[in-house]
Amino acid sequence: MNEAKQFVFTNDDKECIVTMSISLNSINEYKILYSYSEFNNAHPFHNCSPPGIKQQYEREHETGSIVFKNSLTDCLIDFILNNKNIHDVDNEEHINIFRQHDYEIKFKDPVVLQRDKYIECNYTITLLERNTSYSIYYTWDEFNHLHPQYYPYQREETTMKYSFIKKNKFTKLLIDYLFMDEEELGKKIGFFTPQEYKKQIINRIIPAIVEKDDSIRTIITCIIPALWE
Repeated sequence: MNEAKQFVFTNDDKECIVTMSISLNSINEYKILYSYSEFNNAHPFHNCSPPGIKQQYEREHETGSIVFKNSLTDCLIDFILNNKNIHDVDNEEHINIFRQHDYEIKFKDPVVLQRDKYIECNYTITLLERNTSYSIYYTWDEFNHLHPQYYPYQREETTMKYSFIKKNKFTKLLIDYLFMDEEELGKKIGFFTPQEYKKQIINRIIPAIVEKDDSIRTIITCIIPALWE
């Protein structure tokens, strides 16, 4: 496999052409290389924060992004090469669906002890599945460094408690990976631990799909960086 795809980003009177070259680095890895016509305010990383991240990502993109090959990244590559939109509905089911799924992840710190007990964060995801969408609710018992959305100095009340995303092939797989048994997931994700991978989905990929409406920009600036090895 050796494919190239160009995307044009515009902002005011500026234009930036991004070329993505996608190949198989090995039987289990995709390698994605980027080149840019110029680095201006139309560049997809121009407004990224915190400060300096766009230069960091541009340097890392020049040497290539490596993502582990699995059904989720296969689907992501298909969306890139065939101009599919991760915000569009891909409804193949012709019956009315309303299902509730409850899933608990026990995030653990196997090293740090507190009162002679290992620190944990019991994180519950309630998924309401409809024909064309997912409504996702998040609750937890402890807001500590194991929480998927924890950052120093962040207040608990400002963390994400609800997400709404459209249902398509990519988001279906994303939910499957999020709810997958950790032992099974560990066989599909390369050097990530299963809990790290689930945190990336909760903290970076789902919020990016919710907040951004430009599909390829979301993929380049948020989803691929979240899956870098």
